[in-house]
Order: sequence, then structure tokens, then C-alpha cells
Amino acid sequence: MGQPLRVCVRLEAVPAMGVAGKAMRSSPELRARFEEDPIVRAMLERFGGRISEVKRRSED
Repeated sequence: MGQPLRVCVRLEAVPAMGVAGKAMRSSPELRARFEEDPIVRAMLERFGGRISEVKRRSED
């Protein structure tokens, strides 16, 4: 392709959390969690990408 490409990935198999757990989890914690995820790491390594934004599902 030769041009920059944007890929959005949704991981639906994330364990459900209680309301209190969601409220306590901050964006840096969410980002760290996804940076450690094996699927995300494989995508980053394979495509040479980077994580630019991590949002909770309710923020879509």
C-alpha cells in the first residue's frame, strides 16, 4: 500500500467488571492493560503500529 493505514481493534472477550471497578480504572491503567495484552502486542509487532488511544466501551 505504501500509505499510512489506521486500524481499530476491539477486544470483546474482556472480563466484565463491576461499576466500582470501572470507575476506579483510569486511562493510564487501561492503556497499560492493553499494552500487555498478547493479541495487542502481536498486532503492534506485526504491523509496526502504536496505541494512540484507549477508551472504555461506553465512550464510543
